[in-house]
Amino acid sequence: MNTKNTLFCATSLASLAMVAATPAFAQDAQSGSKASALEEIVVTAQKREQLSQDVPEAISVYSGSMLEDRGVANPQDLQELVPNLSIGEQTNLGGAAKVTLRGVGSENFGPGGDPGVPIHINGHYTQATAYIFRDMVDVERVEVQRGPQGTLYGRNAVGGNVNIITKRPTDTFEGSVGFEVGNYDRYMVQAVVSGPISSSIRGRLVAAGAKRDGFVEELGVGKDRDSVNYVSVRGALEIDLSDNLQTYINGYYFNDKGNSYTRRIDRDPNNISNTEPFKVKSNTPNENLDKSMGASIDFTWDLGGVTFRSLSAFDRTRLNGRYDVDGNAVRLAEYEIAVKTDVMTQEFELLSDNDGPLQWVVGAFYYKEKSSDVKKNVIDRFDTDSNGLTGLQGDQLQPLVIQNASVRNSAYSWALFGQLNYDLTDKLQVTAGLRYTKDGKKYFSGADTVLSDGSTRSVPTGGGRFTTFPILNQVFFDNTSGTSWDKMTWKLGLNYHITDDAMVYGSYSRGYKAGGYTAKQGSFYNPEVVDAFELGLKAQWADNRVQTNLAVFYYDYKDKQELQFFPASVQFPNGGL
Repeated sequence: MNTKNTLFCATSLASLAMVAATPAFAQDAQSGSKASALEEIVVTAQKREQLSQDVPEAISVYSGSMLEDRGVANPQDLQELVPNLSIGEQTNLGGAAKVTLRGVGSENFGPGGDPGVPIHINGHYTQATAYIFRDMVDVERVEVQRGPQGTLYGRNAVGGNVNIITKRPTDTFEGSVGFEVGNYDRYMVQAVVSGPISSSIRGRLVAAGAKRDGFVEELGVGKDRDSVNYVSVRGALEIDLSDNLQTYINGYYFNDKGNSYTRRIDRDPNNISNTEPFKVKSNTPNENLDKSMGASIDFTWDLGGVTFRSLSAFDRTRLNGRYDVDGNAVRLAEYEIAVKTDVMTQEFELLSDNDGPLQWVVGAFYYKEKSSDVKKNVIDRFDTDSNGLTGLQGDQLQPLVIQNASVRNSAYSWALFGQLNYDLTDKLQVTAGLRYTKDGKKYFSGADTVLSDGSTRSVPTGGGRFTTFPILNQVFFDNTSGTSWDKMTWKLGLNYHITDDAMVYGSYSRGYKAGGYTAKQGSFYNPEVVDAFELGLKAQWADNRVQTNLAVFYYDYKDKQELQFFPASVQFPNGGL
């Protein structure tokens, strides 16, 4: 929804995060004793290699070994480690992930909605947020950046960025096999093989699969809920085309048939899921299929003091599900859903590659999306006085069946961006970045309906209009529209090294998230803009045995996009559009 006035973030001046890394033990060459020291991790958060403690922003970084030691099985587990990070699953919306950093995220998970905290895989923007629930096999490291990141990354992000970097092919042969077993007949197998194929080609292949029975007992129709059943395959090739030109090719396939749990409706005191959290009674089986595949190809060309990079990717995701969303033996609310998303991205970067006082990156980005959300055989029950679901009053409830309710979206985005870091002195550095973004979206939404008793009903027709119909099989809205937005955003910062092991920094940045479309209202909403102010301290103490990272921030919103629940007097009989 559009806010008419500027809103101030409730989390202003509220974050003090102390982050410690896993100790790494270094062998003392002279004495042979082990000296405890924190692991120093090289990151590429600013598109160049740096130690994480030298990056002047709040960033949490975990290496693959650190993730393994902490039992991180998928990216969702990161919220247990990363301050201000929250990840939840929209189980009734095709498995979409709601990722927030410092309270900034997204409320629109349908076609054309944009994440406030995007997921990048090896630097490639990923639109399908369901990836956040997949396994963390063969990961080199994870970088979580807080605050707007548009002057460095291809798709602007108001809240931050999660970048998952997988391990690259190796010059020598290596491999590993791992497995797990557990209760509910759980098993998991993971295998990795990597090594040279020729003198100029290296490859890596990763395969994983897991299966587990559901632990939420289904007393009605279908199998027990919250099961696991997936297969994942990922391959990579690294090819030296010449001494100064290299290509990096990645491909993946993922197939998940596990069924998710359901939300509970507390209005029915007789619903067993209200009294028994691990039991549910459904009148239709709950099924889910999450299938995705994609490929990326990167070119890195060393031009001598300057590096040119081309990043291309294509991703296809298909989500299909059948849900009894109320978890009730009474036929109250259920539907079938099919979500399709095809995304193509292209990014060009030109980066400085020298040891001078000036480091910079400039880039251009293009994004194209086609997506759809189709609901079939939707059944919603509403009471006769149109006051919403006020309770289960038996014969007062009338079933409304909606067939082939759909939202289709096409979207594009292109941007020019750049950022520079300049050493004013040996201790003082300035950061400046600028970005111009142009976004456009076009929507079609429509549905047909069947009233079981032939009674009249007012329904939305798009654009806030209503119509009343007394007959069956009536198309009640058919709405096609499109619009576009553009925005200039930036970042300004200073950092000062008090000592070699301590740095203070401050920054002011503006973040932007494109507007979108609400099919329920039949209208577009405005882009979201946030002005972010941050102060921080990064320090290492006691010969790098103690690490202290502190950050305090203040966010000022304009047109913050929020989820709004309509009052019961407003009639939306489709319930899900």
